[in-house]
Amino acid sequence: MNNRLYKYYPEDFGELKVDVLHMDLTFDIYDDRTNVKSILRVRTKDEPIEKLELNCKDLEIRAVSCFQSEVSYRYRKDDAILEISFRDLIPPNTEIAVITDTVCRPTKNILEGLYYDETPAGAPPQQITQCQQWGFQRIVPCIDDMTAKCTYRTTIIADSRYTNLITNGDVAVERHTVKPGRDKIVYDNSVTPMATYLFFLGVGTYAAFKREFEYPDGSTFMLELLVPPDSDARAAEKALDILHDCVMWVYVFTGPEHYDEDRLAIRQLMWDLVRRREKLKIEAKPRPGQGEDNLGGDGQVGKGEGKGERAGEGQGQGQGKRAGEGEGEGEGQVRAALVDESGKDIVEVLERVSGETAEIVIENVGMPSFLSLNRGYSFYGKLVYRASQEELLMQVRKDSDIVGRFTAFYTFVDREKLRLLRVPGSAPSEDFIELYYRLLNDRQLLERAGGQFLTIFESVEDEEFAHHYQALYDVKQKLLKAVAGKYRSSLISAYNFFENASVPRDGSLEETARVIKSRQAKNICLGVLATLDAPDIHALIKQQFETATCTTDRLSAFAAYLNSSAPDKIEVLRAFEAESKKNLIAWEAFLSVIGSNSSVDAVELVREMERSDAFRIEQTNDQRALYGSFARNRKKSLETEEGRVLFAEVLRKLAPVNEYTTVNLLNAFANIDQMEIKYHIPLVKILADLLAELDPQKYPSVYNRIRKLLLGAPAAVEAYGIVQGKIPALQT
Repeated sequence: MNNRLYKYYPEDFGELKVDVLHMDLTFDIYDDRTNVKSILRVRTKDEPIEKLELNCKDLEIRAVSCFQSEVSYRYRKDDAILEISFRDLIPPNTEIAVITDTVCRPTKNILEGLYYDETPAGAPPQQITQCQQWGFQRIVPCIDDMTAKCTYRTTIIADSRYTNLITNGDVAVERHTVKPGRDKIVYDNSVTPMATYLFFLGVGTYAAFKREFEYPDGSTFMLELLVPPDSDARAAEKALDILHDCVMWVYVFTGPEHYDEDRLAIRQLMWDLVRRREKLKIEAKPRPGQGEDNLGGDGQVGKGEGKGERAGEGQGQGQGKRAGEGEGEGEGQVRAALVDESGKDIVEVLERVSGETAEIVIENVGMPSFLSLNRGYSFYGKLVYRASQEELLMQVRKDSDIVGRFTAFYTFVDREKLRLLRVPGSAPSEDFIELYYRLLNDRQLLERAGGQFLTIFESVEDEEFAHHYQALYDVKQKLLKAVAGKYRSSLISAYNFFENASVPRDGSLEETARVIKSRQAKNICLGVLATLDAPDIHALIKQQFETATCTTDRLSAFAAYLNSSAPDKIEVLRAFEAESKKNLIAWEAFLSVIGSNSSVDAVELVREMERSDAFRIEQTNDQRALYGSFARNRKKSLETEEGRVLFAEVLRKLAPVNEYTTVNLLNAFANIDQMEIKYHIPLVKILADLLAELDPQKYPSVYNRIRKLLLGAPAAVEAYGIVQGKIPALQT
């Protein structure tokens, strides 16, 4: 049998035999097919060639030719290769042009190459591309390799009813009608050679919002946001503002020397001046309204390489010790401080670290009360903190650095969860209850950091319990319920405070950010109170659900109500389902809550939603929302019998529809050996049965992912083998 676990390995990618120079592409787009004519210009290297292999997947070949030589060709469909043989040997360092005439056909479920997107009522079918990683070969024969960068000139011919015909580059020939019902536009992308996976093409019906982006040096390009017709104009313009600021922030604050403290003030000044300039521009000239212009002009469309790439950041793990030692991989800078019992810094240092181990030595200082490590998240890595309980409690309360406070809180809670897991009948400590309550009432902290600071994750660092999913959920609920039980009235007061603080005072982005943090804190309060599962709390949750003015509040309340014992929760679910069906984004969010719910009827609710007339298994959004959230809800999908039955059915149905989503769902099985032994055999059986049913040629990604998962669980596979026999697909 084939023992390869992946379709491609590094050794499969040798040096290209030609340099790719340019592609002239013409896309003649119809509802059910696209006719593609390509002129691919390449140059041979130091060796002559007698044939050229182009990547070509699921295309209809109509004609192949070459300007410089007569050719014959063979389409090796199983290999996805169009093999072109030249009658005459092509000499070294010679440019040739290969012409292909092909047809590609979009699908609804293979989101690679050209595929159908959601189409507005009455419009021609929306079609867009996804070329990463090897989608370009599903559109046109090519050398689909990351190193094969070239320039492009792209012509699009399509239905005149489309509002937008877009691709990479600048408009070279403006859109015009070529015959009744058919429009044409030409783009030129010849400034910067581009890899095939960055190619984008789309035809559709949109509302368009534009804003000029001006760099600090005065150079400009146009940002344009395409949204479904009848979208909220105010929300779209706000999104465009955020996009503008994100691009500018990356340009100003990242890139070479971004660790240089001396330059930070200059970067900040530049940022402030840009913000002031943009405010003056908006005041002087009203923002253009909606339009139907195509992207082009000064800006490039689609994907590309941006200015100001990050440099000098490393990932890894660091260990904080009283002696100031750290361990990690890569290279970066770590900011650390020694802090006294009042929270005042004794000394702060910024040290560059590299390699797997490093030591920071601080001399001529007294013994600190605690260490504050990785301040400002200066080191992009995970901190394993080995402080005492007393040090952690003091740091959570006194550290002036928000990252240090959170790291200490996270570590303290992790130890608390681990204690409860090791001693199942034990109760949450008073230290935890008092700390959580104090933090929840630290208004300055939550106004600065938001409610996410107080998130208790369903996880622990200790591998012994890291994959005991139901137990982790139960421990989290026990902790929160202990806080709610002791401070019920105070929590309701805190909830009301943050409810009032969640009302925006104006429409600025700064005020929006403040409101988001207050809203997070409010929903943290609601989540803690929900663990009481009492009638008055049900009423509070339902009130938020019915009166919420934003999606986050409504979904938080809906999730809490769904997990409760409220007698009318199914009626609430039915009404919300009917409402959510009317909007694709709302429907996706609704499905995600259903898939991730923790109620006793969680599995049946998932089954009910997949039977809904609104659920479309071929739509990736629906797959990921319902099935993806259910797969990640491993206390239900893996640790219950009914969940495992449903999960197996889902994988069987989904594999022929979308391999990529199926592979993502399979990741839920990544730690079988680390789960409790009682789950080993039933989980291996699901995967072994799938291997026996799947065709490895039709579904190679799914098939090989399952094999890899099983090879990564030798203990569970051995236990299964004793009972059921060896798995044939794993035998060499």
